This record gives sequence, C-alpha cells and structure tokens, in this order.
Amino acid sequence: MIWADIALGLVMAIVSAFLSAVFALWYQGRNGPRFTIAVGITTDDYRGIPPRSRHVRFTHITVVNSPRHYKLVPRRTAYACHGWVDFLNMEGRQVVPRMPIRWNGAPEPLKPVLTDGDLALLYDPSLLRSGGYIDIPPDRSATISPALRLEKPNAAFGWTTESYAHGWEHPTYALSFGQYRVRVTVQTEDHSVTEEFLLTNPEDFDGFTLAEM
Repeated sequence: MIWADIALGLVMAIVSAFLSAVFALWYQGRNGPRFTIAVGITTDDYRGIPPRSRHVRFTHITVVNSPRHYKLVPRRTAYACHGWVDFLNMEGRQVVPRMPIRWNGAPEPLKPVLTDGDLALLYDPSLLRSGGYIDIPPDRSATISPALRLEKPNAAFGWTTESYAHGWEHPTYALSFGQYRVRVTVQTEDHSVTEEFLLTNPEDFDGFTLAEM
C-alpha cells in the first residue's frame, strides 16, 4: 500500500507539473508581445554647421507592440527588443553583411570632450549596446532607420550604431545604386517577426525611397 501511495503521488506530481507548464505556455501566448512592422515616413535632415552641413535622407520603419486583448490577462511589455537588417538583391542574394538595427531615439554613442577649450563629441564604443536594445510597452511603437542617403557624397549606406565611428558612411554597409530587398527582423525574449521591404536607391537623390514589397 505504501508503494502504491508513493507511485500515485509521483504520478499526480508529474501530471500537475505538466499541466502547470501547459498553462504557463498558454498564458504567455495570450498576453505576450506581438510585433507589426510597417514602412514609416522618409525624412530629410541637415547635419553639421553651414556651409559644411550635409543633406541626409533617412528611411524609417515603425515597429508596434500589439498584444492580444483578453479579459483578466494583463498585456506585457516587449523587453530588450533587438534585431538585424539583411540587404538582399532582387534575386535574394545578400549583398552586405547582416547589420544590427539601431533604434531611433536611443542614446548616441558619443561623449562630450573638451579639446583646446572647445566642446567636441567623440565616438565612444562602450555605448554601442545602448542603441540596439529598447523596451516597447503594449500599443506603443518605436522606429528604426535601416538606410540613409547622403547628397554629398552621392551615396547610400546602412544605418547602425557603429556608423557614428565612420562619419555615418560605414564602408561595410555601403549600397550601390539599384534596388534592394530589405529584410528586417525584430525579436524579444519570446517573439520574433520578419518583414521585407523594397529599397530604391537610384542615382537621383530624390528617388531614394523605402516601400512595402
């Protein structure tokens, strides 16, 4: 009888643990982060001090965290969101190495330094990580800029936190004239989504655009 009771208790413990795990997975799937990714507005900016300022065009992608609505189930923030961008030609071949995304609005990897009495901003590689991770609460959004185009020189580049170390012209992510499939992946601890967009990079500066595929 004792062994039967022990066996029964063991079976009940295993079943209880199994049901708890199933419930936890069900609960997590109900209130967990859910990303939607869409093209944002392309913006123009001027960087630097005239007459040396440069005309820059940024493409934008908006990432929204939209968890499902369920009664009595609190919706969760997407923590430590990060991801990467793959630039492919129209046949699907990768043309530059995979690039980590940089969240717009994240701290710039620059630190103020006094040089001969003047304040200058110098690139600080110890701040690289801060640009690649962000928390997105439910029904809130964040944006990334996968690529930019400089009017002078007339060239386009992928945009990532390391671009600050190259005066925004990161040679690893230089993009020739043409069209590209831009594959964007964003993930958090238990959710990931990938979408593709069409980047048009003609010789004409004004034609530099990002659109839905």
